[in-house]
Amino acid sequence: MKTFFLVIIAACCFALVPRLAASEGLDVQLSVPWTDMDGYTPFVVSLASHAGAGRVELEAENGNARARLTVDLPAETRVMRTVLLPGLSPGHGSLALHVRGTIGGKDVDQTVTATSVVHGFRELDLAVVDPHEDFPLSDARAAVKSRITGVTGSPKSGYSYRGTSAGYADSRLDRIAPEALPDRWQGYPTWLTVLITPGGEAELDAEQRAALATWSTAGGMIFVTEERQLPAWRAAGAHAMVIGATSPALIDRIEAVGRVSSFTPSRTPVPGTDRVHVLGFVVLAVLFSIVVGPLNLWWVRRQNALHLFLITTPVISLATCVCLVVVGFLAEGLGTKRSATQFAILDQARARVVAWTGVSYFSGMSISRIALDGEDEVLTMDQADFAGHAYYRPGSPFSIDWGDGQRLSGAVVPARVNRQLAYVSARPEKRRLILERDGGGWRVINGLGCAIRELVWLDARSAGWRCGTLAPGAAARMDSLLWTPPATPQDSERIGLDTTLAWEAVLPTSGARNAFRAVLDDAFVPVPGPGGSDQSPITTELIGFLEAPTSGVNGGDTPVEGAP
Repeated sequence: MKTFFLVIIAACCFALVPRLAASEGLDVQLSVPWTDMDGYTPFVVSLASHAGAGRVELEAENGNARARLTVDLPAETRVMRTVLLPGLSPGHGSLALHVRGTIGGKDVDQTVTATSVVHGFRELDLAVVDPHEDFPLSDARAAVKSRITGVTGSPKSGYSYRGTSAGYADSRLDRIAPEALPDRWQGYPTWLTVLITPGGEAELDAEQRAALATWSTAGGMIFVTEERQLPAWRAAGAHAMVIGATSPALIDRIEAVGRVSSFTPSRTPVPGTDRVHVLGFVVLAVLFSIVVGPLNLWWVRRQNALHLFLITTPVISLATCVCLVVVGFLAEGLGTKRSATQFAILDQARARVVAWTGVSYFSGMSISRIALDGEDEVLTMDQADFAGHAYYRPGSPFSIDWGDGQRLSGAVVPARVNRQLAYVSARPEKRRLILERDGGGWRVINGLGCAIRELVWLDARSAGWRCGTLAPGAAARMDSLLWTPPATPQDSERIGLDTTLAWEAVLPTSGARNAFRAVLDDAFVPVPGPGGSDQSPITTELIGFLEAPTSGVNGGDTPVEGAP
């Protein structure tokens, strides 16, 4: 019995253990550093062929969820790839990677597994990238235990808590090998925090650094242990901060994640689809009762053939059923209707944008396949996905083919019901706002390509400036005002409370400076996913850093003061 408990304890200390598979001259190493039931779980795969060049297909799976990626392998060269698996299936399961293809003219077929301690799931508060173990992790765990005493859970995670507590700190603050980090930004959950020591940073490649920088602008947080690490991360546009093992900033970040973890999205049906079209059905029911009753009886008596009643009644009933279907289609249509809203963070200094788009769909026909950009992430936002005890509820998993961007298949948009999805997109973006001095005030030029409904800017002293409607390419003088930024994006209940973490990095409720908030009359980033007829105007809430020019016009070459 003692041995049994020792085995259980050991398993709880080591979550997802990479395993090695080697046969037919192909060396495959798999690492799953964490899992994400809401977003994408990264399968970090290392491949090396010792039997000649070839091509293999990587298929990651958990339950019915699948993700595929084809990889060309040169001989005697190690190749690293990240396969992103969409939303894990609720319930028991293991994480498996199937490798199939041809190496040196021979077929290969291998399976590598990585199993976590709790039914295939592992969520972290802090991932410490520290190959030399310089960071005192035990001190950080003790600090967390001393401050955080309650568990905050995400219903969608199904008892796999995002928040932590004194009883969870030992397993939720852990070291991750540098080679186990994904090189795709979507592989980093928003609720994760990454701490990197100089030794860990030295072992990161360019793709991993770029992925971490993009992820940090989408709500993630990078901590470093030495001041000399900051310039490189800030040059890449990352939100980075120097901390120690017992720094309050670490606890504050974990607590902030806990505050947004327990979340249920608002129900936002497509306008006009949330009500039953009663009139058509009532008219049809009245006509049916008249035709199948009095008229039918009168006609068969007139024909002096009462036995025809046995034929006319089923025929009329069948015709009525067909009419019901037709009336339903005419009332709701065969096409796709949608309503959308968008929130975006614009980094003018580095010409890129991260956008969250919440979309509600109503389609006359089911949609089972969509094509997305390779830099997008899709999240389900139906209230049923966040219901209590979701751990035991059968899911509707997606499959992704990463061969050309990402091609998503599954129950994307079921027929004739409202479906809510959220997309997170990272894009290069050259559009910008331009500030000019105008006497003792400021003048702004709209270079965003969209009409501005309202714009508020906080200068270096946190003083507010505002202008109203502004057409694309137009300029307007800004008026001074007192303004306190809201605590969250206006549609966070529709696109996810995780957006609050990204919002606070740009527009905290106190101390914000050199930052703006604009409401646009259109989508700033094209709406991803299935097309459709928009049933309501699309608006975008856009924020970002904007520095006052030191001479004339803000061309954007100077890094924004207060920006990361």
